[in-house]
Amino acid sequence: MKILVTGGSGFVGTHLINRLAEEHETVNLDIRSPPQPNKADTFIKCDITDYNSLKKTFESDLKDIDAIYHLAGLSRESESNKFPETYNRTNVNGTFNVIDASRFTSSKKFIFASTFLVYGEPVYLPIDENHPKDPKSIYASTKLCGETICNAHQEIYGVKTVKFRKSIIYGEDDLEKRIVSLFIDKAKSGKDLTVFGNKFLDFVYIEDVISAYISALKKDVTGDFNIGTGEKVTLLDLANMVRDIVNPGVKVVEDGLRTGEIKGYNPDISKARKLLDFNPQQDLISFIKRCI
Repeated sequence: MKILVTGGSGFVGTHLINRLAEEHETVNLDIRSPPQPNKADTFIKCDITDYNSLKKTFESDLKDIDAIYHLAGLSRESESNKFPETYNRTNVNGTFNVIDASRFTSSKKFIFASTFLVYGEPVYLPIDENHPKDPKSIYASTKLCGETICNAHQEIYGVKTVKFRKSIIYGEDDLEKRIVSLFIDKAKSGKDLTVFGNKFLDFVYIEDVISAYISALKKDVTGDFNIGTGEKVTLLDLANMVRDIVNPGVKVVEDGLRTGEIKGYNPDISKARKLLDFNPQQDLISFIKRCI
């Protein structure tokens, strides 16, 4: 099959393309070249916020694609509250542009990268896919909008859509420095580890996420899926874990919860286990030890 990955130059996109390339022809559509080489057969530089340009690209170069992974977008929660228009243009308008332009191709499936943050504060735990949606940040609200755009295109145009509400991802080559990589790098540099609110979260390894993405392509499924481990880890526990393994000499400093951040998240991943055969393998401690 010929598979398009938008945002294929990013952390998740690069890992996804490298796995897809084992069996498929892959196309990376991104506004920037990959900072580190990946195995995409074709790279197309394109701005997803420019609908006319995107539609022309789809009609001319991507008419024969079989499926689309839409990973392109902005994903900094605190940044989104400072630049809401930019996040809306990229994450909401961009998602609409990509899925709508896909109607002019032979694509049979649209797989969308959403986030656990669409749920907001937990009403009950663990959180399943039917939990109320109450996003607390601009970023989370743009992702929920993206999900509804997917739902509408499935209802009206018959586009088969899969939405992944991913937990916090960690793994090798994380140039975007999510919290696990950030703590490890700080500990290696002898810097204090600051915990903003001792909330509990769920952390999932990049290659486990990629396995779920591959399964969503192969299986005849649609709908929403929590992609995580189902294991609660507090930020304080994470910081202490990194300190103890990487550099016992650094301090762990507690600070207050930042605006727009939720107090906790723990997913129910039974739906993904059942329909995607999802079975996360990697544990945090083993990964941190590998990074020393």
